[in-house]
Formats: sequence, structure tokens, C-alpha cells
Amino acid sequence: MPEGPARVLVTGGAGYIGAALVAKLLGLKEIDLVVSLDLAHSRTYRQALDRHASKKLVTIDQDIREPLAAVISEHSVNTVIHLVFLLQTHRDEAYAHSINVEATGQLLEAIAETGVKRFVYLSSTTVYGASASNNRPFRESDRTLPTPGFQYSRHKVETERIISQFANDHPEPDGVKITVLRACPVMSPGASNFISESLGMKFLPVPMGHDPDMQFIHLDDLLAAIVLVLQAENAAGLFNITGEGTVRWSELARISGATRIPVPLALLKSVISAGWALRLQNKSPGPGLALITYPWLASTERALVALGWKPEFTSRQAVEIWSASR
Repeated sequence: MPEGPARVLVTGGAGYIGAALVAKLLGLKEIDLVVSLDLAHSRTYRQALDRHASKKLVTIDQDIREPLAAVISEHSVNTVIHLVFLLQTHRDEAYAHSINVEATGQLLEAIAETGVKRFVYLSSTTVYGASASNNRPFRESDRTLPTPGFQYSRHKVETERIISQFANDHPEPDGVKITVLRACPVMSPGASNFISESLGMKFLPVPMGHDPDMQFIHLDDLLAAIVLVLQAENAAGLFNITGEGTVRWSELARISGATRIPVPLALLKSVISAGWALRLQNKSPGPGLALITYPWLASTERALVALGWKPEFTSRQAVEIWSASR
């Protein structure tokens, strides 16, 4: 933690991960204040968290693209955890880029201006890219190669580059301690992402002849990793965060109760792309299919050694818990 009580700003604090993180932070005695910033906090959200620790919580309804220096200064924030990101591909590329990438750059400028001491960014293991040539789990030192055409992956990589440049321009010890967590998809009760939505289908088209191993993480384990980052002295840099073990795509379908419909890859990609172009489906354009066709596994050895972080749930357990909660 920064010297003295931590005063934390969580962007996207009303989202699935954000709301759970805010609640966890409010329960930590070393946290003096939590500022939850989101475009709109529901009344239910405020009531639930106010009962938990009303004096330690401030909620601010604000677009991440609006200036943040005044918010940071007003509440003497010394730690920023940045979660805001569009999970689904947005048809308006400029709009998505303004939220996912440009807003992060603006936030970093505000951080430099106001003297924030710690910045934590939630990235994704999709930055490594899904490819048939991936023959081992990626380490943090491996280059990032986003899946071509997949907006989520591309924007994560671009944002990481902005953060890396900022870190070079503001080195420690006088600068900002920066941590980037590359997490695999979260699978726990209430989770909503491109994997959970696919597994929610009764009949699941799958690329014929492809059955990649995949990693998942339970929300509790992700939150534990974030808290460890705040508490550890040597938590700067990149960390892969995933559940232990893997689950094949075919097993995911069985666990979720979906009926797999094998379709030739080229045909399936054409159908998905056509459906997206004709606005018959809004889940994903064709490039997103790579994530259930090829592997994109990540090694968590560095998180174990440097942070002492070890997930409580395996990838399979995370999926099973998610499935049982539906």
C-alpha cells in the first residue's frame, strides 16, 4: 500500500468485477476511502455498499472519458485501479477506442498531474493472441500479438503500450508504481463475457476438428490477486492471472449442458461474419472465433513467486461453479 492509509479510485466500480472489488476493499482496514467511478451506479448498488461501509465509500456517476484530475485531487486518491473496458466488440470502432484506449491515456495524464502513487490495470491473456502455433503457456516476457480483427484483444494491447510508455516516462521511485494484470476470462456466478454467453446457448456451433485447452478464473481469485498487488512491495510490472489447469472447449459444452454442433471452420467463420455484417447477431464478428479454435494459455509462475498468489479454484471448478449457479 502507499505510505499512510490507501485512498483508492476504482474505475468501472459498478460493473461485475468492479462492484465485487469495491466491496472487498471496503472490508480492508488499511483502506481509508474507496471512490467508485462509473457512468451510473444503481440504487441497489449504493444501498448494498452503503450498509457495508458508508463512511469509506464515495460513488461518482461519470463517464471515464471526462476529466478525472479534479476527482482524484478532491478525494486525495493515491491508488487507481482501472477496470473500465468494453467486453463486447462495438460496431463503432471510434467509440470503443475512445473508451478502451484514449480514456486510459487521459487517466494516466491525470495520475501524473495529481501525484498518484500506484496504478493497477486489468488486462487480458487475449493479448498473446490465439494461434495454431501456440505450443506452450505464454510468459509475461513473451511478445503480445493480438488476434487479428478482434477488437477486445487489439485494444488491450494498444492500451498496454500506452501504459508501458507512461511507465518509462515516470520511473520509480519518484514515479508511479504500475501493475498490469493479464487475466483469463472470469467464470463465477453472474459472470457475463463472450465465453459465458456462448455456453449459454442450447445448441453450440463449434469449429470442427478443433478442441483447445482453455483457462478460467473464479472472481474471488482475481480479487485476491488485486489485493495482493496493493499489499506487496514488489508488485510492479506484468502478471498473468489464471486458474490452475485447463478445460477443453468440448468439456465446457458438456459442463454447461450445451449440445455441440461441429461445423467446418471456414464455413462457421463465414456464417458468423455474415451474421455480424447483416446485424443478425451482435455477439462477435468472425475473428473472435479464433479464441475457441486455437490455444492462448498463460503461465502464472511469476505471480506465484513474486506475489505469493495461488488460486483457490481450478479452471474446471470455476466453470462448474458458474454452470451450477445459472
